[in-house]
Amino acid sequence: MPTQKTGNLNEYVINRDDKSMFGSLPAVKRAVAAEAISFCAAMNKKYVEKYSIDKERAVMVWPESTLYYECVDEGKIQGSAMSQTKKDGATQSSDAVYSDLIRLDELRKKGILTDAEFDAEKKKLLIGK
Repeated sequence: MPTQKTGNLNEYVINRDDKSMFGSLPAVKRAVAAEAISFCAAMNKKYVEKYSIDKERAVMVWPESTLYYECVDEGKIQGSAMSQTKKDGATQSSDAVYSDLIRLDELRKKGILTDAEFDAEKKKLLIGK
């Protein structure tokens, strides 16, 4: 899938997998990040990772990484969405957000959530509402 814009301002998503015999998740993650960095640089903006949803190699599963990121102006990096992730007045751990995002993505892939519902829930997680 080529880089796509999500419904959020300045947010993009890119997904890659490696179906080769020796494909590895770290290699896929590096390739996805490099592509995202190049994409932002082409717009004279800075790449800021928000989160990624990754799958390790397993039986009949290829290593895969879906990266959500922002392309922001140099002076606005401190105010990016990931640095503002809060829940109930306290900062939610990135592991908890990551787990919740994986769960939501699985529900979306199974057809339990629509893309719009997934995006709304994802936004709630990231801004802590």
